[in-house]
Amino acid sequence: MKHTLLRLTLAALGTLAFAPRADAQFIDLAYSKKKGVSIHLSNRPAPRMWMPGHYEVRMERTWVEGPEKRVYVMPVRETRFDSCGKPYEVEMRSGYWMLVREPGRFVEREVRVWVPGHWRHC
Repeated sequence: MKHTLLRLTLAALGTLAFAPRADAQFIDLAYSKKKGVSIHLSNRPAPRMWMPGHYEVRMERTWVEGPEKRVYVMPVRETRFDSCGKPYEVEMRSGYWMLVREPGRFVEREVRVWVPGHWRHC
């Protein structure tokens, strides 16, 4: 996608370089994620204003892992009978502690983001 956009941009610039309008003295080339590449020809410069770099507070959706809990797993016992028919218990598996993670979730957080300085058309 980026390479195709770069090729289209270079092709447009090549076209402008070899076939400019007679009255066009200024070429304005801009790129934005929403609008893509735009080329503006004019005989006067577009009014622009410098926007200095600044911090912005944005809401960002982030994943938060669930907490871990320590859970005891009970031992497994089985009742058996001896040759006289008397019941007795046999431990098949010992009890043990296990770490279990609870489900995570998405959380909206405020994040400070640096926006670099740029020219803005008025």
